Amino acid sequence: MKKFLFLLICMVLFVQPFSVEAFNLNQGLNILRQGADTIQKDQKAKQKLDLQKLEDARNGGNKAKIRAEDLLDQSEQHNISLSTLESQLRRDLSALNDVLFNDNPDAIHSASSSLRRSSDEFEMKLDKTIRMIKEQKKKAETARIGANKAKQRAKNLLSTAKRYGISMSEKKTQLQNDLIALDKVINEDNPDAIHSASSSLCRSSDEFEPKLNKTIRMIKEQKKKAETARIGANKAKQRAKNLLSIAQGYGISMTEKEAQLKNDLIVLDKVINENNPDKIDSATKYVTSSSDKFEAKLNIEKIPIDKLRKKEVAERAKIEKERREKEAVEKAKVEKERQEREAVERAKAETEKKEAIERKRLGQKQKRQDLINSGIIGRRLSKHIDQMPLVEIDFINAVAKGREIYRSAANEMAKGASRPKRKQMICELLNSGSVSSWIGRIAKLDTNSEGKGVFAVEIADGIRVQTWNNALSDMGSSTLIEPNSDLFQKLVSMSKGDIVKVSGSFFGSDIDCVEEQSLSLSGSVKNPEFTFRFSSVEKLAD
Repeated sequence: MKKFLFLLICMVLFVQPFSVEAFNLNQGLNILRQGADTIQKDQKAKQKLDLQKLEDARNGGNKAKIRAEDLLDQSEQHNISLSTLESQLRRDLSALNDVLFNDNPDAIHSASSSLRRSSDEFEMKLDKTIRMIKEQKKKAETARIGANKAKQRAKNLLSTAKRYGISMSEKKTQLQNDLIALDKVINEDNPDAIHSASSSLCRSSDEFEPKLNKTIRMIKEQKKKAETARIGANKAKQRAKNLLSIAQGYGISMTEKEAQLKNDLIVLDKVINENNPDKIDSATKYVTSSSDKFEAKLNIEKIPIDKLRKKEVAERAKIEKERREKEAVEKAKVEKERQEREAVERAKAETEKKEAIERKRLGQKQKRQDLINSGIIGRRLSKHIDQMPLVEIDFINAVAKGREIYRSAANEMAKGASRPKRKQMICELLNSGSVSSWIGRIAKLDTNSEGKGVFAVEIADGIRVQTWNNALSDMGSSTLIEPNSDLFQKLVSMSKGDIVKVSGSFFGSDIDCVEEQSLSLSGSVKNPEFTFRFSSVEKLAD
């Protein structure tokens, strides 16, 4: 192309001097340049077309190559050998690989076409072979199901024969050999071989089973007869042992007959657990015969011994009777003495009980009288002294005792000791915080700013049980009496100074045993005010 352009330019330069007009020359040069450009573009288009053709040829070749390789992989996976077709396919694949990266699209197209034809033939044959293999496997699986059933049946028969200890050598050997033959082919994909081995095993099982069943029936019948014979044998055995035991008990020795009986027993012991009824019956007969002879001789030998024993038994019975009679007399005597002692003890206990009750009554009466004499309760409360519970009297005495210790103390330290002493006495007499039917005089009957009842009862001079007088102090205690309660309504009709019977509960305290409201030691001991939640109040006639 360059050579052509060069010649064209030379010609133009050669004829230029002979040209009439320079304009025509330039116009011609332009035409020449346009022609050269067109030729160059056509060549580039042709090159591009050749490259596209080469790329298409290679893409087609690669697809044919991939397909061929996939077919060969499938063949290997299924372990299929198609010698002639596979050789041709591999040759065509090798030929394509040789030209695939050349710049000759026609050669690539030719090699690709040959490979596709080989792949088509190979694929058709491969698919057919795979279908055959799958059908073969399916048939083999079906045959395998039947074979497993036949195998299980044969194993069950052999297991049954082993359990019963049955040996049918020839038929058993044939069955075992057929079972081994089936095990060798059962996992292969060869339905004909599996069917053949299964059929042989089924025939062996069919021949083995009737014989086995017949033998089992015979064994069972034998066992049943042996069991029946064993029952009789055990009875004969027990009888013989009893006879030997009786002879030993009487001290009778019959050397020859005893030895015979023991030997027959040994023989019976040897065969009694076997499943052979004839042997058991035979041994049982010998034991029975020996027992009969031994028993007859034993009965003769024991007659004089029985007479002697009867005499001894009678004598022992007489001695035993005399002993029992003597024991009965002694027992009656002892029982009579025991009853007399118990009567004396009961009378004594009854007397002591009456004396204790009387002492208690006199003690309580004395406590009440001492309380009156002390002057700690007024004249009005003294009238109700017999109604006061003993625990209330003890409580008043404990508080009065603490007050006495305080007043007689020589110094402040001694005075301080009065409060713990009073606490100890109160805790000893109060089992719980609740008390019932205490007698006292109404000392305070009022309400707080909220209209709740404030109530105090004086049970002795300067000793009160009472509610709190304000809501703040009453928090957590709830001693103030609610206006809408039945207790409040009862108190409305009462007056200060009335004699009342009250019930309720104290509150525990680490300082005084029961909570006390005074702010000072002096107030707590001299005029204690114990916090009390009232549950009932009853006015008493003055």
